[in-house]
Amino acid sequence: MTILVVDDEEPVRNLVAEIFRRDGYRVLFADSVLDAFRRWRGCRGSVDLVVTDFHLGNLTAVALINAIRADVRTCPFIVLSGAMSAEERAAVNSEVAEILCKPVRPAELLDAARRVLVRITSGA
Repeated sequence: MTILVVDDEEPVRNLVAEIFRRDGYRVLFADSVLDAFRRWRGCRGSVDLVVTDFHLGNLTAVALINAIRADVRTCPFIVLSGAMSAEERAAVNSEVAEILCKPVRPAELLDAARRVLVRITSGA
């Protein structure tokens, strides 16, 4: 399984990527919405899950979700955020599989990813 990790903060991005790598996932990473979409397009069909920070520089995960959803409706997302307003949460709530608050424990992150990936592989 391949996971695309998107975070504009390098230490966070590297930590999240390492958590998934240690659990046996193939990990791609990006530092912006544009970089993530480029990686998505370059690996079309091979990304099973996108794990993204909500706030990505001047843009948010909403822009990334919309760009990828225009390409493929079925890719699941997990959104990580230290702080989201009620409006921001509402903007992504129906479009994402999980929303996790930072700081997130490695076990919590892995459990969420497993739940999402089981749902998509079982067709649920």
